[in-house]
Amino acid sequence: MLEEDQSLAGLICGHLESAGYRVALFSTAATALLEAERQMPALFILETMLPGEGGLEVCRKIRSNGLLAGIPVIFVTVRSAEADRILGLDAGADDYITKPFSPRELVARINAILRRSEMLPKPESLTVGDLTIDLELMSVNAAGRSVLLTVSEFRLLKFLMQHPGRAFTREQIVQMVWPQSRYVSPRAVDVCVRRIRTKIEANPQMPRHVLGIRGIGYRLSKS
Repeated sequence: MLEEDQSLAGLICGHLESAGYRVALFSTAATALLEAERQMPALFILETMLPGEGGLEVCRKIRSNGLLAGIPVIFVTVRSAEADRILGLDAGADDYITKPFSPRELVARINAILRRSEMLPKPESLTVGDLTIDLELMSVNAAGRSVLLTVSEFRLLKFLMQHPGRAFTREQIVQMVWPQSRYVSPRAVDVCVRRIRTKIEANPQMPRHVLGIRGIGYRLSKS
């Protein structure tokens, strides 16, 4: 949550925690987005009138971020004019609540948004270039060949295919692919990538799907 009014932030946190949610409060957009990429939140709560970057710009950044774009956003703000509400929704917000408001209503709206997001149809397969994975059967097809991957290999490839063209550090991959594990090291990502390459690449020594980015990590080619 990004909220300048600390007393209101405390009130919102109290109600959300009583409803069973875990809330993280941030003072700057940069810190909030960085932490969101490390541990994906279920929802963002933003104030439009933030110091430095405004909430509208933060919302646009979320919507243009391949990793965060699908996360719901709610604005909580004093700006109540119709033009302000339209700007907020046009920026990509899922809901717009004006102050003063009932914290219980905010909790109810969050519950409704999260229920709707869970009901959205999930894609049955992903295709990037000549790679296709079936998310239900956990099967992989590479250039017309059926490929058998382990669970870890499938999860890593699936993650990269969900964000084609975007580079991720090894640490980010560990956080997103194995979030509950304390035993997966960043270097284990290299081992997993090598195994994937031997199975999906025509020439694993010259990969054209899972590409290494020097000093950063890996990305999946869009073609």
